[in-house]
Amino acid sequence: MLCKGESSEKIGTALAVYDDEGHHKYSKEILYQFLEDFFTVTLEFSSSEENTLSPAELAHRCTEECFARYDRDRDGKISFQDFAKWYQSAF
Repeated sequence: MLCKGESSEKIGTALAVYDDEGHHKYSKEILYQFLEDFFTVTLEFSSSEENTLSPAELAHRCTEECFARYDRDRDGKISFQDFAKWYQSAF
């Protein structure tokens, strides 16, 4: 993200702020909020004019994609490890 270090460590630190229960499992709502905030900051610092989607739309699409791929038991939550796999494959 915006500082030095391994991407999985940075993601874990940032996502931990949204983990109220400390279980390292995230609902769609939590993941959506994290991604919307992430895209808001990222796009603010981006010089590219290519992206025409809002941070909210990007967050929605990415949340849906992540859950479609990694919520295998369909319990409405994904683990940090699964989110990290998705993040590294998507970015």
